[in-house]
Amino acid sequence: MTTIVFPFFGVFNGFFAARMYTFFNGSAWEELAGLASITMPVVIGVILFIIELLERLESEMFYLEDLPFTEPAALILYWCLVSVPCTFCGVYFACSLE
Repeated sequence: MTTIVFPFFGVFNGFFAARMYTFFNGSAWEELAGLASITMPVVIGVILFIIELLERLESEMFYLEDLPFTEPAALILYWCLVSVPCTFCGVYFACSLE
């Protein structure tokens, strides 16, 4: 459920970021959309990566073969194809309200 809903929160991320940006008299909505689409998922991804790394280091058996490759690759692809365009749509919608 989370992997289905999370990328669509990019619309809300872009919308609220643009409303705050226009409140403080910002005008470059393309740059804002790029930063908003990168910043939130990267921060969440780094936090989750650190948690996962700490859990793996805490366990007694740590094998390199246990590290998944297809799941993070699929999530990155999902982020690029769904979350980033949703963020741009949210920013564009919020900036067009002015």
